[in-house]
Amino acid sequence: MTKRDFFILIIKVFGLLSVVTTLFSALPSNISFAMMGIDALSILWIAIAIMVVVGLFVALIFKADKVVELLKLDRGFDDDKIEIGSLEPADIIKIGTFIIGGLLILDNIPAFLSHTLFALKGDVVGLEYNNIQDKFNWAVSALNLIIGFLLITNYEFVAKILKTEKTEKE
Repeated sequence: MTKRDFFILIIKVFGLLSVVTTLFSALPSNISFAMMGIDALSILWIAIAIMVVVGLFVALIFKADKVVELLKLDRGFDDDKIEIGSLEPADIIKIGTFIIGGLLILDNIPAFLSHTLFALKGDVVGLEYNNIQDKFNWAVSALNLIIGFLLITNYEFVAKILKTEKTEKE
């Protein structure tokens, strides 16, 4: 298996995870919130949430090779083949960094979109989004999205930072 094939496989698994997570947790909570007061903004929000879910699914499942090319994930390795028995510690750190970054993004997209909806809906209705806990959670989900994106795009740099030097024992 090549490293490119491995990253395509991982991205497709992330795509399936995002669809399942969104369909069973994020989408129902957003729809129930939007149904509290049916107006044009609620209908627009439901349509946007569904388009984001479908867009993520299509991008991660059917366009995984384009995602690998766009993020240049298959570069920065010494060789092209993955042999499980001969993985170097740096390669394991790179793969782990990529997986952690992907999970951060997938776990925080629904929360970020929900908090964005609450803030926008509050502004439209005339209510202020003043709850400090909600603002904090919104900021944390945005920060997690940024960190996840940075981990995915800079996994080689992270592996270089975390690389341990082998010391020779005499």
